[in-house]
Amino acid sequence: MRRRNGELMSTKVRSGQAGFSLVELMVAMVVTLIVSGAIYGLLAKGQSSMRREPELSDRQQNIRVAMDLIQRDVSTAGIGIPAFVQVFSRSLDACTDTTRCPLDGLQYGDGLTSGQPDELEVIANPGNYDGEATCHYGGGHASHVTMRSGGTNVPENSVILVFMTDGTWVLVNANSIGGSRSGAGDCPAGQDHADLSFNTGNDTTGLNQSSGLCAGGGVGTASTSANCVPIQIGQGEVVRYRIRKDAQGVPNLYRRSSGSWGSTANPNWQLVARGIEDMQVEYRHLDPVTGAPMTTWDTNPPAAACDPANPSADCCDPGCIAPTCVQPATCTQPTNAGYGTLITETRVTLSARSEALNIEGAQQSATSGNRIRGSLTATTTPRMALFALSKRPVAAGGPLWK
Repeated sequence: MRRRNGELMSTKVRSGQAGFSLVELMVAMVVTLIVSGAIYGLLAKGQSSMRREPELSDRQQNIRVAMDLIQRDVSTAGIGIPAFVQVFSRSLDACTDTTRCPLDGLQYGDGLTSGQPDELEVIANPGNYDGEATCHYGGGHASHVTMRSGGTNVPENSVILVFMTDGTWVLVNANSIGGSRSGAGDCPAGQDHADLSFNTGNDTTGLNQSSGLCAGGGVGTASTSANCVPIQIGQGEVVRYRIRKDAQGVPNLYRRSSGSWGSTANPNWQLVARGIEDMQVEYRHLDPVTGAPMTTWDTNPPAAACDPANPSADCCDPGCIAPTCVQPATCTQPTNAGYGTLITETRVTLSARSEALNIEGAQQSATSGNRIRGSLTATTTPRMALFALSKRPVAAGGPLWK
């Protein structure tokens, strides 16, 4: 207290600066932890994305490239060949038969379920080559066919398909091309005819059989032919897709084509895409009774025949256009059940996986670990099947497809 003019005066004592309270410190620490956690989460998320996005991109690219190639082959199935040839090979669903589906030193793929992946084999024609009509084959051990035309587009030493009147076929190596003026068989006498030879002496592929076109051991279905009468040759390719695991255990999609047949009877398998785990193939055709599209899918294509009750009968091809296709005068008109054997749609589902394990969004598989997985499904229509259906004669009921 002070006195001023005899009066008492009070003075305030200034205290030092006050610090943070305990509550304020706790709040600050909590906020700091929240911000730090958010920053760490962003950094971790970014790091995870750096691993995930390239794997996802690679997986998508692989599966799309593979599907695009399959669709191209399927869409050209049947071009340049008789209509009633089953261009899709049968009994390849979940195939583990080492005769039909050989391993070739690799391992079968595991698939995503307990079943095995399917295989797909098709007579494709990516070059869009026209077929060429034949007019005579000597049968038995004969090693050449005579063509109706005086010329041919078949190059010497090329692999071709020979189609029989009953829809069976065989691969041969046309290793010699000559000429003939014979009137044998259905060949017009006195006219020039190309003559394709497939003898065994000059064959380096192993395709040609010394006992003729329909001998056992040939590549194709002609060994089951009832009459072994060629009607047409084609320059299409027998293309096959399969899934096998490589030496590192990675499942891959492989492709093989008769168009790449080399000096041996086993053309090399080409890697299409890595990481393809599963392939499922389904087929759809017309109802054999009503002619309407089927509502269900089959895992096995039907055995093609113009008349299923008489599979050895000659098949009148509704899309046959001379001179690339010339039919026997006595060929049988296809029945509705025959049209029902033509595949009008194929549905292929490919499943792919990432290479890396334990990435965000990964799915667990019992056999292949925790990986990013995805699938792609595509439906493709073979153009020539629709063309044949659109050409059904009016007398037989008119077109089945417009």
